[in-house]
Amino acid sequence: MAAHLRLSLLLLLIRIRLFPVEAVRFTILPNSLVGSFGGREAVRSVDACSQRAHKKGRVGFRVELDGEQLYCSILEHFRSFEDKKEGVGDYVLDTSLDGSICYGEGEQNVIKLVSGACKTKKSGCETLSDMNTYCHFVGRDIPNCVSGKGDSVESTKCPQGHTFIGIEKETLLCCPPKTKFVKESAKKALCCPEGTEFEKEADGKAVCCPKGTTFQRTENGKDLCCPGDTEYKGSSEGKPVCCPKDYQLNTGWSHCCPKDFVFKQNFKQCVGMVSMGGTPPKTTAELKKHCTDKAGSIPVKIENAAQNMDILEVVGTSDALIGLHVPVGKYKMHWIADDSLPKYNNMNAVDKEHTFGDKGEHFGKFQSKAEKDPGFWYIVNPAKLPPNVVCMAPLYEGT
Repeated sequence: MAAHLRLSLLLLLIRIRLFPVEAVRFTILPNSLVGSFGGREAVRSVDACSQRAHKKGRVGFRVELDGEQLYCSILEHFRSFEDKKEGVGDYVLDTSLDGSICYGEGEQNVIKLVSGACKTKKSGCETLSDMNTYCHFVGRDIPNCVSGKGDSVESTKCPQGHTFIGIEKETLLCCPPKTKFVKESAKKALCCPEGTEFEKEADGKAVCCPKGTTFQRTENGKDLCCPGDTEYKGSSEGKPVCCPKDYQLNTGWSHCCPKDFVFKQNFKQCVGMVSMGGTPPKTTAELKKHCTDKAGSIPVKIENAAQNMDILEVVGTSDALIGLHVPVGKYKMHWIADDSLPKYNNMNAVDKEHTFGDKGEHFGKFQSKAEKDPGFWYIVNPAKLPPNVVCMAPLYEGT
């Protein structure tokens, strides 16, 4: 007889629908709460337990029948839902106001029960929000919110300092501090640091570059980006160096020179020999154009013996013009770069004392290692020009 009474009381607990004061109602769950419960006390009815929970600002409680005594425990911390346990009835604050939910007989939709607006105390609302979020994580297609995979509400929370982006079935989207969300991929949030823009996805990660730059390559786990008119040339002291496409990195430095030019410390510029392509210049303007067409360089100006030795290394065994000329109407050689007279003069002995008067333009030739007097300068007219000219260009400081 006693066993029959216990069973009848338990069925009554499962079917009861409560309407506490202030139109607050708790509804029995089709599953069981997993978490920590406190304040286990003997009560006379489920109604008394619901009032205790309401006064404490809690959103869940548990009633258990031990012998013929009913006990009430208040939900202190929610962790997850699990399949219904024997001999207990768990209740949750019903915020759904949805007439389609079944009470008593039938299967309640837990997602709907916990998804409405919360008007209880702050701590209770946070717990209800955790339940709602957890249900979304388990999946909206599982009405009782039981994952069966050991998930907990902690699985739905971003690491400290991270920004919550969204949540879907078994998917938590978060972005690290000082980053912004750009897209979801393979159940992961792809995020870019502040001040950068999304370039592409690679190996399941977002490739991001500062505005106005483009992605070049990944090196040592870092995305290397360069301004739009440059490209990656290498690294210097662990930092990427970006220079224009037709430039090359000077080994050991963070700057670049035009292709086929080399950095010369004595010039603090780039120096290179440029072929005149079988079209020798007849005028200074034509000579300058051979250089300016190559990265905006100019015919070289030599100001000391150290620079002169540098040019000898550049020309090797090929004769070449340098930036000396005799302008029309003048008697002495001038530097094309600034129209100045040479202060350092390595002209051969004969031409050093020569004056030209009004005999048209003449140019300065640099003797190569294949000639006698290598490194000396000679004066030549446009009919006897070598095929090359030595030019100099400013360094491009890599970005």
